Amino acid sequence: MTAQTSSMGLQIVLSRPLITPSGHTERASRPAGSSITVRRFAPGDIERVVGFHREIYGSNFPGFVWSEQFASDFEQALKTALHSPSEGLFVAESPSRGVVGFVWVGVSLRSHCRDRIVGVIKDLYVIPEHRGQGLGRSLLYEGERFARAHSATRVVLEVTTANTAAVALYESAGYHVERHTMEKPIEGPA
Repeated sequence: MTAQTSSMGLQIVLSRPLITPSGHTERASRPAGSSITVRRFAPGDIERVVGFHREIYGSNFPGFVWSEQFASDFEQALKTALHSPSEGLFVAESPSRGVVGFVWVGVSLRSHCRDRIVGVIKDLYVIPEHRGQGLGRSLLYEGERFARAHSATRVVLEVTTANTAAVALYESAGYHVERHTMEKPIEGPA
């Protein structure tokens, strides 16, 4: 459930205005009927979250090659985000399994757009055995709450069209397609 490219090379960009429907509260501290809690990311979570990225990228980006340098760069990016007021990092934690998912949201200023302050869901991940239980939605809403608290009026994210479960989650949460990103491999001499 992160920015991904399908084997067909089509990526969709989804967005959703940050308007909470009247009478609806998007509370994510604990998914309904679950002992899992959503909390702020802490420095001790870095190793576990970096470990998630091997599966995220390996399964969602054709041709991706994991390297120690990639892990090191991602770890550094997390450490930087942890201390940035415009970056929100949250984890889902199970009493028995520890961290089982996370969301990373940033807030950016887009001076050329109608919605000047925009939240960007950079990563959203839940380990396979905890999917389908509302945890991804809880993390998504936590990211949206962070963006709203930082004056964002819209949230955007990217998802691979082949990741149908993630697409269904985002659409059911009110996201819609804003644009398509397409790619084509080129062959032959440069």
